[in-house]
Amino acid sequence: MRSARDVVQFSSGRDVRAIAAGWANQHGYRLMRMSTAAVVFGKRPVPVGLPVMVELASRDSGHTLSCWGRLNRLVVTRDISLTDPARAGRRHRHRAQGEVNELLWALGAPPLGGSDHG
Repeated sequence: MRSARDVVQFSSGRDVRAIAAGWANQHGYRLMRMSTAAVVFGKRPVPVGLPVMVELASRDSGHTLSCWGRLNRLVVTRDISLTDPARAGRRHRHRAQGEVNELLWALGAPPLGGSDHG
């Protein structure tokens, strides 16, 4: 079964939280949660759009970025990875994937879905 989240692990000596906060501000993401171990940003581009979540967890110089869309149906809410080939929310997930790839590029991490940084 395919994971409901995209996950990228990377190492960096940079201030990844500051980079992520600047990216979030530039792309309209809000800070949803913050702890000593992780920050979570969220965005809902339009009232009927797919909410997108990005979590950055850190331990020493190792970091994990997880991202996903949240499908809200009448009866069920479920997470879906941005790179999932399913049709549900595809346009919003594709746009969010491009935004997340910009963040990954700024962090020096590999992009989602094997796409380039451009």
